[in-house]
Amino acid sequence: RAKEVPFATNITQLVKDIYTGATQSYPYFLTVYNGAVYFNAGDSLNGYEVWKTDGTGAGTQRLLDINPGTAGSNPNSFVVFNSKLFFRADDGTHGGELWVTDGTNTNLLKDVNTGSAGSNATPGKASILNGYLYFSADSGNTGIELWRTDGTTANTQLVKDINSGSGSATPDNFCVYNGQLFFTADNGSNGNELWVT
Repeated sequence: RAKEVPFATNITQLVKDIYTGATQSYPYFLTVYNGAVYFNAGDSLNGYEVWKTDGTGAGTQRLLDINPGTAGSNPNSFVVFNSKLFFRADDGTHGGELWVTDGTNTNLLKDVNTGSAGSNATPGKASILNGYLYFSADSGNTGIELWRTDGTTANTQLVKDINSGSGSATPDNFCVYNGQLFFTADNGSNGNELWVT
């Protein structure tokens, strides 16, 4: 009969008080990437920005002040693709757009909806198929439609204007099966139905 091993002492502790004092930093969208955990958190000086941690207080730090000042860029919808971390953020000039980081360099990937309105790209809800990340975004002319990227600006493009014109198909619920991408969308005639590409 195997000998019982006593349960190890549990160590549960605060990693870092990001927003010092009684105010909360509200860490969200925790995502493992490149040996660290990346997330959205806020402080009194920079608002909500991208942070990363190696699990220690000293190794918990803001990645970049994308939108300088207290407004913050409100990064969200994190996803790892092609050895990089993609997310949506608002730099205060372009609106909510698709950003990318390798942990050192952080850049706006593409200004899909030129101007300050933003495309509201949703990489965190997306799926990966044949070397592309598929997601929904609004160019300002087509409404919220199906987009894809291989991680480069040149190859970040609209796949199809499903609800033609300014109407939104709002692609969602992405799922890869048998080498195809299934998703829900509304073409303006059939309502919210099952689509494939």
